[in-house]
Amino acid sequence: MSPKYPLIHRHRWKSLVAMSLAGWMLGVAKPALAACVYAAPATGGVPIANLISGNIMAGRDLPIGAVLGRSAGSSTVPSIQILCEAGTYQVRRLELTTPYPRSTFQPPAYRGNVFDTPIPGVGVAFVSASGIGFPGDSGVATYDKTTTIAFSGSWASYNISFIKTASVVGTGVIRAQDLPTFELVQSEGGRSLLQVFRTTVTGQVAVASRTCRTPDVTRDLGTHNLNELGNVGATTSWVDVPVQLLDCPAFFGSYQMTYNGDDGSSTLTQVRNVINYRVDPLTPAVDAPRGIMSLAPGGATGIGVQLSDSNEQPVSLSQVQPSNIASGLGENATYTLGFKARYIQTAANPTAGTANASATLTFVYL
Repeated sequence: MSPKYPLIHRHRWKSLVAMSLAGWMLGVAKPALAACVYAAPATGGVPIANLISGNIMAGRDLPIGAVLGRSAGSSTVPSIQILCEAGTYQVRRLELTTPYPRSTFQPPAYRGNVFDTPIPGVGVAFVSASGIGFPGDSGVATYDKTTTIAFSGSWASYNISFIKTASVVGTGVIRAQDLPTFELVQSEGGRSLLQVFRTTVTGQVAVASRTCRTPDVTRDLGTHNLNELGNVGATTSWVDVPVQLLDCPAFFGSYQMTYNGDDGSSTLTQVRNVINYRVDPLTPAVDAPRGIMSLAPGGATGIGVQLSDSNEQPVSLSQVQPSNIASGLGENATYTLGFKARYIQTAANPTAGTANASATLTFVYL
């Protein structure tokens, strides 16, 4: 029986070695991460209110990427102070809820942070007062001792921008619950330590994308004898041709985004909605820069029709130009664009006959 003891002894020795190694491995200490606590007030996660309301106008011809409307978050929030041990920290803006996914259209200024809304062709982006999109990270700060860090109203300021993301825009209502929410946190080593602020939105905004109604216009330029003209370039008197835009929607303006590629910041400038126009003759142009179009075949020859603005300045044909209409906020408004027209001799030997000309007037809504 005695030969068995050495075997048992060796087996126990191996077990002791294994247990000793396990204890040594578990005993390795990791470097402690720095810690932060709320200082004043004693709790964080302060909501930053933002009210969305009113209407935004999605101009039919506004370029994709145009900012249709903007709402600014409140900066009148109490200063939040946190106490952090020595360490390296970063302020991060993180997603909390995203009712709709990111848009397939992502202009560079927003760095991939445009989210869809329930309205086709309209996206939304949150941007801090310093131009940093949500979500997004601020710079890294290192402290060599325990430090009190204050987050004031500038940290809490942010804008909500509604953006045209497609050529065709739907209509309807965007409600607060349709928008993403975010939090601003103090982080260390990629780990969120404390929530400082969080976004909270109330209200709703209506999206309109209709245009004005423009009835056809027919104007009689009168009956004239050829001897009233006499030479090339001679003209009859101007005749007023007023064109009305009826049942127009309210024009709430839009915003122009300027992106600074050096530091990643961006700025928004509010601009009025603009109505431009283009005149395209249905007969060949005789002199497009001077607004002269030829007559319909089968009538008089050597005569054309010249078109001008209300100041008798020639209207260049087939060129987009400003209407100078002062668009307003009234619903179902009427605007009038004044044109003038006259006959002009275009050849040395004109012949008499009917003298008709037609053109298509296209309005461009920006």
